[in-house]
Amino acid sequence: MFCVWGTDTLEEKTQASALFFLDSARKFVGDLGIKVQSKPIEVRAWSSNSDHSSYLADARLLFLGGGNFLDALDGFVVTHEWGHSVMDDINRGLVGYDATVIHEAVADAFAGMRFRSACIAPYDAKETEGQECLRDLKVLKVFPTDVQGLDPHEDSLVLSAAFWELRKKISDPLMMATLAEASMRIPKDATIPLFWAKFETVAARLIEERRMKTDLMDWIRETAQDRGLN
Repeated sequence: MFCVWGTDTLEEKTQASALFFLDSARKFVGDLGIKVQSKPIEVRAWSSNSDHSSYLADARLLFLGGGNFLDALDGFVVTHEWGHSVMDDINRGLVGYDATVIHEAVADAFAGMRFRSACIAPYDAKETEGQECLRDLKVLKVFPTDVQGLDPHEDSLVLSAAFWELRKKISDPLMMATLAEASMRIPKDATIPLFWAKFETVAARLIEERRMKTDLMDWIRETAQDRGLN
């Protein structure tokens, strides 16, 4: 599966690349049974020469940055930023640092599942010499020790890395449904432990309703214990 569009292009190709990856992400999530994006968003495929991408919820604008490796050419970056708009549709107005961490974790989970890789944004990571990924979901981050309160992207790994670990035994449809419903049911000022508790509650109900193996919950709780989340 390609996660990088051709690099021998200028602005027109960034627009085509962004459209391709956005359409691909929407189809991927839709095929897993999640209906998203009730309102349209505007995408600026090359918003500036700065290597910075973001999603502005109030204006529903997705900005893709520049740099030496254009963000619109990295499917992980496009999918991640689109993931923020999905979260915005599911539960608009989340506030506080922990809520930002949750946003980042779910967006990385979307991108990791879409490209079946724990190495987030390997193309854009080339902006820093010797760096293979912007974030590696195979790391072992432990809550609360590894939450420094300085960078929500890095702190989000306490959740997103746990989600990646769970995929060893949990299918993408179950993971996506659990992430979506847990995100919908948390309060606006949700904390990291509260989000995980909601994730477990939703997963337990879905596993029972879908008549899946009961030991899946043992795996979820064991993963949470290893990472200090319960």
